[in-house]
Amino acid sequence: MPARLATLLALALAFMPASALVADEAKLRPGDDITLNFREIPPDEASSLSGTYRIDSEGTVKLPYLSRFKAAGLTPTECVRSIEKRYLGGQIFSRLTVTLATDSPRPVGRSVTVMGEVNKQGSIPFSDSLTALEAIGIAGGFSEFAHPRRVKLVRGKEVRILDLSKAEGKDAKTKLLPGDLLTVK
Repeated sequence: MPARLATLLALALAFMPASALVADEAKLRPGDDITLNFREIPPDEASSLSGTYRIDSEGTVKLPYLSRFKAAGLTPTECVRSIEKRYLGGQIFSRLTVTLATDSPRPVGRSVTVMGEVNKQGSIPFSDSLTALEAIGIAGGFSEFAHPRRVKLVRGKEVRILDLSKAEGKDAKTKLLPGDLLTVK
């Protein structure tokens, strides 16, 4: 691998946001189970509200005392803020803290696969900010036999060839989606 490309890849990884490596901040979606814990409210209320809730096929969740609200499309942090705002804004509770956990740190379909001439092939956690070049970096970078100008991105039925030879190039900044496949020739 040319030394300049290795340097560019190292710089891209050095400035990559930490959130790019956090799989549990991927957006919630229908079918996800979320575990909520309520604090700073009467213990009997906390125990009746705390538990696991499933996001239904329409992307909504039904919580006690609240109408259904849209959870799909939110990150766990955004979902917690929305729940707290609804309970506090509706004057159901005057103080409240909610924590949320997903049952799986890497829900099925929340990864990107990197194959071919990289140093570590396999699935990597998806995040909303993950780019093609960052995924290559997480996969250990290009192998010495890689052709960075011929990286295939498969997204469903769509196939694109990306040129990842320049860290500042348009293709290097291509945002990835869950289930994407990158193959390095």
